[in-house]
Amino acid sequence: IEDGSVIPLHGTLSGVFKGSSNQFGETAALRLRRAFDFRSGNTIDAELHHWRENDMSTAFDLLEHVRSGDLLLRDMGNFCLESLHEIDAAGACFITRIPEGTCVSDLEGNSIVCAGWWRSFSRE
Repeated sequence: IEDGSVIPLHGTLSGVFKGSSNQFGETAALRLRRAFDFRSGNTIDAELHHWRENDMSTAFDLLEHVRSGDLLLRDMGNFCLESLHEIDAAGACFITRIPEGTCVSDLEGNSIVCAGWWRSFSRE
């Protein structure tokens, strides 16, 4: 499982760890990206980044740990088609939310309307 969290810091650190800005001034924050093995509970990888560095910029950081047969659960912030192709090429699978506006197709290239497709699996 891979996810990221924002860690707020004391405002006096805003010169080094810039966070957001608002009418009250600048804030300080870090972004933590962590990946762990759900079955064992062990951390696989963890990194601190500047708050302004978005999750997608770290989409490839975990790939060196991906092995054939793995199932990777990712936050939508890490959605990057090229990294998903690399996970697939390693023989692993992934589950991720799909950003709005993403075109999805089946193996024959036919467009899938996700809302309707998911409803076909629901039980009434």
